[in-house]
Amino acid sequence: MTVPLRLDPASLKALRDGSLDAADAARLADMLRLKPGARSWATRAALAERDDLIGEYAMRYYADRTRNEQSQCIERDLARYEAGAWRHARAAPECPHRDPHRQLLWRIFKAWPVCLKARRINQIISGVTVCNRLP
Repeated sequence: MTVPLRLDPASLKALRDGSLDAADAARLADMLRLKPGARSWATRAALAERDDLIGEYAMRYYADRTRNEQSQCIERDLARYEAGAWRHARAAPECPHRDPHRQLLWRIFKAWPVCLKARRINQIISGVTVCNRLP
């Protein structure tokens, strides 16, 4: 029997930051055990944060364009940032950029450091949930 589990944001943040003690972390890990092939809650939370940031990026910098144009522009920006400034900024615990444009790109890569293609960005902007589980 499974029991629904609700975690408050403070608990999630404590777990991500590593500030839970070993006993609490072990107890929580046991409660959050996954089926084989399923994504962990931490992975899902990081992907959700990245998706929210990409949506914010689209609205802030490309609000006047179509969704397809937004996806292509964001793909281009992510690829350029990954090839250039991200190489030097990825190890930084806090964002080293002053430019708000680069700050948002840094936050996107800090949440999940993978450069996405336009198709996936389009799905994120559209609000489509893509499930990568096997049947």
